[in-house]
Parts: sequence; C-alpha cells; structure tokens
Amino acid sequence: MHVRHGCLALGMMAVLAAGACRAGGQAEARLDAADGLRRMYERAASARALQHYRDVLDAQRRRDLRVAVRAAQGMGATLQQLGSLQASLEAYREALALASRVGDPLLESGAGSDLGFALALAGDQAASLDEADRHCQSALAVARDRGGLGEEARALVCQAEVIYSRGASLE
Repeated sequence: MHVRHGCLALGMMAVLAAGACRAGGQAEARLDAADGLRRMYERAASARALQHYRDVLDAQRRRDLRVAVRAAQGMGATLQQLGSLQASLEAYREALALASRVGDPLLESGAGSDLGFALALAGDQAASLDEADRHCQSALAVARDRGGLGEEARALVCQAEVIYSRGASLE
C-alpha cells in the first residue's frame, strides 16, 4: 500500500514538473518570438514584441527571475530601438534589480552593462555618464572575475559608449 502511494506521489510530481517545464518553455518561446519581431526593425513588429515582453515579464516576476530578466532586457532593447530612451532606462533598471535577486553575478553583469550602455545613450549630463561608467566598470570587474567572456565583451562595449558619449558632449 505504501509503495502505491509513493508511486502515485512520484507520478504526480512528474506531471507537475512537466507542466512547469512546459510553462517555462512557453515563456522562452514567447521571448524568442519577441526577439525575432524586434529584429525586424519595424514599428508594428516592435509594438507586438513589447507586448510579448510585458506579458512574459508580468507572468515570470514571481516564477522564474532569469526569464523575467530576459523579458525586461528585451523591453529595454526594443524601447531603445524605438527611441524611447527614458522608458528603456526603466526597463533596464528593472532587469538589473531582478538580476540582483537571482544571485548570478554574470547575469547581473550583463544587466549592468545594458543599463550602462542605455545611460550613456540617454546621458546628456556628466552625472548620467558617471552613473553609466560605474555600471560599466562594475560589470567589467565581475565579468573578468568570473571568466564571463561574453559579459566582458558587453561591458567593454558599454565602456566604449561612455567614452564616445563623453567625447561627443565635449565638442
């Protein structure tokens, strides 16, 4: 009798786990679709991408923070692409806040680089560029410390944008 209950419990856990994987897989598929729409560089496609990102972000904030970070980053990239720099900053700030809750330094490094880059794009004042530089420097230090080559490249691009923006504002 106890064996039967144990098997039943294992069976139920397997069903629940499969549902969780499927739900996570659906969110990832939705993000992939949103990324594809964003890469079309068309206003209508970007609007659909934003809706996908928002829906996934809302659904995953309490379920899978990694997926939520990716959704917030996608929102930031799309809004930046559309020229809504202040709105993109809000999305990137949320991505960084969510990433810091995950406890993965490389995920946080990538989110910090995204925010630093966006700050450099939007920054028309030295204080904004200083904040951007802090995010870029922090992201670079973590990426190098943890051996994240992709994250290191993103942080270097972030720094390059800050340097470029500083030069452009001096002219």
